[in-house]
Amino acid sequence: MGDHANPCGESSDPLATSPLTRPGADAKAGDVLLAIDGVELTGERTPAMELVGAAGRAVELTLRNGAGHGDRAGQQRRVAVVPVRDEERLRYQEWVSANRRTVRQASQGTFGYLHIPDMMANGWAQLHRDLDTETALDGLIVDVRRNRGGHTSQLVAELIGRKVTGWSMPRGEKPRTYPHHAPRGPVIILADEFAGSDGDIITQVAKLRGIGPVIGTRTWGGVVGIDNRFALADGTGVTQPRYANWFSGGVGWGSRTSASRRTSR
Repeated sequence: MGDHANPCGESSDPLATSPLTRPGADAKAGDVLLAIDGVELTGERTPAMELVGAAGRAVELTLRNGAGHGDRAGQQRRVAVVPVRDEERLRYQEWVSANRRTVRQASQGTFGYLHIPDMMANGWAQLHRDLDTETALDGLIVDVRRNRGGHTSQLVAELIGRKVTGWSMPRGEKPRTYPHHAPRGPVIILADEFAGSDGDIITQVAKLRGIGPVIGTRTWGGVVGIDNRFALADGTGVTQPRYANWFSGGVGWGSRTSASRRTSR
């Protein structure tokens, strides 16, 4: 797993690995970038200019070691790296790591933190990325802010709603809960107005099942599922409301979405 204190990427996420943290680069804070593919960088020749069109192919960087290299500080060296095409996942994983550090500091190391960006394959993978370490603490914050929805809320609810009914003690290891990954203390759901669809459903289910309190901002309430069945000649698409949801506890039928026209990607 990636180092949670390291803002330079997440080693378990192939799309969130910083080029300068890959094996062999050994780049550290304080290093100076001198040249790219042999072209010296100056006020007129910037890194952005030299890296145009370089995503996905190997480029050579000339670096001067900073103080972090100890006895090798001041030495120049050349390394090959592959620039990324999109830094969204890098920034996302840095945001998650920063949130986790904040929770650790505020709880004096006793609360875990997990963010679920959507209720699809990507969100399911993100939930499991640090599940072992985060559920092993005294409490757990499950962050569903900006959750984009999907179809895995039933699985998520079963997972974060597990109750410890027993323990196993492997020789030489730490105690494990039965069932595995059952939260060992209180679970808190953190939501905002941008959590919708299945990301909206999970907050209601958490309250109805007594998994834990929901804090933050009221979710947007869009729990009528849609289909993307028709593409139009101008490149846009049309969605149709298709899946309604009913909840107990006085909630009734979920609503608030309608057919929409959007630009396809």
